[in-house]
Amino acid sequence: MTNTCVPFPHWEEVNSSGKCIKCDDDDNAYLHANQEGKCVIDFCKEYNEDWECNKCNDYFYLDDDGNCKYIEIPYCEKVEEGNKNECKDTVYFLLDHDPEDYLIAKEEFLTRCTNKDGSWKCIYCQDGYELDSTGNSCTFIGCEELEKPS
Repeated sequence: MTNTCVPFPHWEEVNSSGKCIKCDDDDNAYLHANQEGKCVIDFCKEYNEDWECNKCNDYFYLDDDGNCKYIEIPYCEKVEEGNKNECKDTVYFLLDHDPEDYLIAKEEFLTRCTNKDGSWKCIYCQDGYELDSTGNSCTFIGCEELEKPS
């Protein structure tokens, strides 16, 4: 049996004919097996039997043409069905914050810092992160450089 999952490092499950049916999405939640059995970046979360998108991933909405488009509303994870201009769910890091504190919450999320000292230097990081050399933010443990956007 020949494996047709491409690219090779990302396939996770193949069917009896060697066609990729599930990709390893640990590093990228948007990596999915397409109709040809290749692992591709795809913002559709759910397809019907005709390979038409029924549901998009978080931060995307299904447009009238059946394509997943990025939600343009700041901090919005899901929009109301049929209305791309009305946010249904905000991103998780804003749930316990008032709207006037959104910028602070966003900065905390992006820096992965959970506690700062009186001069706003980070002193504690989220689990799995360590303080970077500047003391301003946290990076993945073992990561020497972050890509932007991270």
